[in-house]
Amino acid sequence: MIMGALYHLQSHESRAKCLGEAFRVLKRGGHVLCTVISRYTVLVSTLKWNLSHIYDIDSLKKIIETGKVEGFTFPQAYFHTPNEIITELSTAGFYNTHTIAVEGIANAFGDYSLPADENESARLLKHIELIESTPELMGASRNIIAIGKKA
Repeated sequence: MIMGALYHLQSHESRAKCLGEAFRVLKRGGHVLCTVISRYTVLVSTLKWNLSHIYDIDSLKKIIETGKVEGFTFPQAYFHTPNEIITELSTAGFYNTHTIAVEGIANAFGDYSLPADENESARLLKHIELIESTPELMGASRNIIAIGKKA
């Protein structure tokens, strides 16, 4: 499990080294599970919470174009596109790679917590499950889980 390391490594070389090391120590047939932050999470948060006074358009464009985040929520971070983490896993030697959206499109609505009512929470989770692996909507999720297998 690589939970958090990849979004603290801004350089491609550092992320490649991290994934390469995970590949090296993983047993044959084992799976790597890693989390990344979506490159579009700052844009979704800006739209959702009306934060345009904090995240100006030039800063948002830079994050979307480069993935590099400096001076915001994280002092230095790297946010991935869904396809990019798949490419990085594949380059490190993993196969059968796929992604799962943690919050899915629900990230764009309401706050970040589940409703207090258990039935409402269960319904919301069922809706998220319907689209958690839909490639076109993956980037709307704040967090993305990427999985790969070692031959």
